[in-house]
Amino acid sequence: MKERSLYITTCLFLFFAFAKAQTLNPQLLLKLNDGTTAEINNTTGAEAGVMAYDSDLKVAKIYDGTTWQAMSTPSRGSIILNRNGGSGILTTANNTYFDMPINASHIQAIEGGLFTVIGTGEVEVAQDGLYALSASLSTSNMPVGNTKYILAARRNDSLIGYLSRGSVTLTGTDYWGTSGTITYALNAGDRINFQYVINAGGSSLNAVFTNASITKL
Repeated sequence: MKERSLYITTCLFLFFAFAKAQTLNPQLLLKLNDGTTAEINNTTGAEAGVMAYDSDLKVAKIYDGTTWQAMSTPSRGSIILNRNGGSGILTTANNTYFDMPINASHIQAIEGGLFTVIGTGEVEVAQDGLYALSASLSTSNMPVGNTKYILAARRNDSLIGYLSRGSVTLTGTDYWGTSGTITYALNAGDRINFQYVINAGGSSLNAVFTNASITKL
């Protein structure tokens, strides 16, 4: 009988010990000093092995003695920039590249902590990897005649590919649009700039949809 009581007592002790272990005491949790990416990168006098929390990228970082390295970053992530409408926002000139007229105010969705919109049509990535770059553009008043167009992506100011390229011939002013995707290997800190060319002789066209997205594969 004593052995049975001892067994029951031991089981109850283990049960409550396990249950208690599953309840975290917020007062005992470790909190890292936090700062923006710029603040952390500009920290002086740090020793190898110290840690900080990057409030921009939402990741913990460790200093290796030379640079701050993300301790854990998501293996997947995406960002979608989308703008509906816009009277006369598509500037044109023959064989001239213009930035896609989308910025941080047009973020439709973002996840993974891998992306920062740093300018008009420009996004910075925070992790090495393989990425799908997509964009689409449409207007309600494409001019009559034969018009050349390009959707392109630049990496750190260098052209890396055409998402879409061709020409369209219209018998009258009309709706028109194009879209495309390329896949490219990027490094942490790379800047991707989405641009377009429309040889419409300097006319300002009305946008219907302007969209760009980056997905880490």
